[in-house]
Amino acid sequence: MIRFLAASLIAVMLPLKALSMVLILTPDSDRARRIALDLQARIDHPSLISSSYVATADVDMVVAIGRDSFLMADPITSAPIVGTFLSFSDLVTIGSKGPRYLIFSEPSPQQIAQLLVESFPKSRIGVMYDESDEVFMRELAGHLRKTQTSLELVKFSGNPFADIRELRRRGIDSMLITKNKNIFKPDKIGFVLESLFRQQIPVISTSSGLLEAGALVAISPSLKSLIEATARSVNGLLSTPSIRPPPTYYVSDPVVDVNPAMANQFTIEVKRQSP
Repeated sequence: MIRFLAASLIAVMLPLKALSMVLILTPDSDRARRIALDLQARIDHPSLISSSYVATADVDMVVAIGRDSFLMADPITSAPIVGTFLSFSDLVTIGSKGPRYLIFSEPSPQQIAQLLVESFPKSRIGVMYDESDEVFMRELAGHLRKTQTSLELVKFSGNPFADIRELRRRGIDSMLITKNKNIFKPDKIGFVLESLFRQQIPVISTSSGLLEAGALVAISPSLKSLIEATARSVNGLLSTPSIRPPPTYYVSDPVVDVNPAMANQFTIEVKRQSP
């Protein structure tokens, strides 16, 4: 069912083509709709919000919130798409039918490396990866190459508990968990975190949602910074088409949050905490 929320569409009565038309494509959930409404308020052009792709010649740009929205629009339209709230493990392509820009809801390899070096010096960090995030993990390992902090990489076998045992055999002292749902399935992530806690392995996560479930520290962009970055990209592309943003973008100031109970449990002081 198509849902339209076009509050700002008629807010200013200008000729329709005086400004570009933006379609905000979003999952059909309360949280996603709230994000879409916040984003709509920051876009300087008429826009409409829909949970299904609306094929119309009036759409000059599509903003796709999340992987499913991006994959819905990508094969259909040649209009520019700004994909946002994406994970680096999402299997999306750039420039298949038209200009594509990806904004990630996870920190960059360099940002993660900085946290690991500053707060986990001389540590061996365990990582499970698959083909969707292999390039990212190799880049992260490269940033750590000249430091005393290292990654221990294991390609996902299909059984996270067997892979954890292999990483333990290799001598890891902490674990990096990403948003890769091919590995860390929502219905199993709690058991993974419990297993790691019982083995006294602290967890570093790229999702703040895992803090309450037992992660020690999370590094991720704030909701506000993601929405602002998306609106800047859209407004910039439509106002100055000749100046294009990079095809992939990581928010420049990710937030570092700490679970105090876990920090006390593991007696680890995590640096660069957000105020």
